[in-house]
Amino acid sequence: MNRARAPRHQFAAAALLCASAAAFADGPEFEPDRVFVRLQPGVSITAINQTYGTTVNPGQSIPSRGMYLLDLPPGASESTYVSLLQNDSRIASADFNFYVVDEDPNGTTRRMYLSVPREWYDQDAVPGIIGVPAAFGQSRGGGVVVAVIDTGVDASHPLLAGSISPKGYNFITNTTSTLDVQQNVDTNQNGEMDQLFGHGTLVAGLVLRVAPDARIMPIVAMDSDGHATIFRLAQGLYHALDNGAHVANVSMGMEADPPLLRDVIADVESQGLIVVASAGNRANSNPDYPAGTSSLGTLAIAATTDSDIRAEFSNYGPWVSLTAPGVDVVSTVPGGGFGVASGTSLSAPLVAGAAAAVRAICPILPAAQIDGILQSRAVSINAQNPGFAGQLGSGRLNVAAAVGVIGGTLPCDCDLNNDGQVTKDDLYRMSITPVDANGDGIANQTDMRDLVRWLRRTERANLHAR
Repeated sequence: MNRARAPRHQFAAAALLCASAAAFADGPEFEPDRVFVRLQPGVSITAINQTYGTTVNPGQSIPSRGMYLLDLPPGASESTYVSLLQNDSRIASADFNFYVVDEDPNGTTRRMYLSVPREWYDQDAVPGIIGVPAAFGQSRGGGVVVAVIDTGVDASHPLLAGSISPKGYNFITNTTSTLDVQQNVDTNQNGEMDQLFGHGTLVAGLVLRVAPDARIMPIVAMDSDGHATIFRLAQGLYHALDNGAHVANVSMGMEADPPLLRDVIADVESQGLIVVASAGNRANSNPDYPAGTSSLGTLAIAATTDSDIRAEFSNYGPWVSLTAPGVDVVSTVPGGGFGVASGTSLSAPLVAGAAAAVRAICPILPAAQIDGILQSRAVSINAQNPGFAGQLGSGRLNVAAAVGVIGGTLPCDCDLNNDGQVTKDDLYRMSITPVDANGDGIANQTDMRDLVRWLRRTERANLHAR
């Protein structure tokens, strides 16, 4: 967004002040009194603050990426500041700090889930529909870390305990406390507090429903009423990448399409992080973001019923990657219980779990190829959805096919001893039976070398986690 003009040092702070707004007229909402910037390499944030009278508080920076959340002077106009910063040659990008949200598709003000007995969880049809039981014979996600960028996770839940990575972080409180708790907030000011309490625990439970041997990295970026910002989302994605996550689930979205968020998505995807995002619950074909960045590699997930029919609330469009069940899905909730809820936010973690299952047996395959496996091996649902051909991605998730139980084995499968994880024993077996582990079309010594590097990184990460 930089327009390569000289910085406007001559602007007095007083010239930058006017009535503050929290949104464009009928446009996407953003956080008042703050703007999000990415600096050009070598530029000091101190110099920017001196020019514009802005400040950066603790927890409002990603210095390794030159990204900062600037607090504006009292009474300043966000629009004016964004315009000025965009025209400063020292700044690569500047934008509003847009809100990223998830909302109950039922349109009520009650909590997003209803508590149900354990029997509902045990009898839920979703795992069978997407082929999870059959997939367990090939992969359970062992050795893979899935970042759940959400409201937090109840790590004491009996079905989640022991599966939580210690590398999570809370970007709301800037602490390592990542529990899914009620914060007594009504961010959307609809008269009901904490409507999305339990959201992150539901999501984590669904990831492990598909990949029970994976580990969850809880990253708190969304408050218990369902609101995050693009800056906190950026912090969460970079934290996931830098701390060894292989997959990131983002069950939230917004109508705005800020270039800054596109920069972040493109960056983490290029470095191997698989980003899975919910398509949104607006029942239209307009993209929600970050799901709308599917052209950059994000897997955009729409919701279907148990009969493979598009959920009436689900977004759709040519930007969607694939679908998964998202109506009356049962999962874990805080306090050790179970709940039933609906939304594309519950479809996405099923795909994130499937990505983990594929990554577990294809540890060095490029992220884009794992995306391709999930999409190419999905079940076509065009017949069940007349009028939506080409609007629901490649079809409904099929985990059994994705890991090679049905529809042909995967050439990248490195779990040669079939113990559900890739270890040094598999490396030895690869010396006897070559495998195209890195997806370049050739099984040779390069695959061995790349797998050795991956195993060494994994061992170091596991030692650090202890």
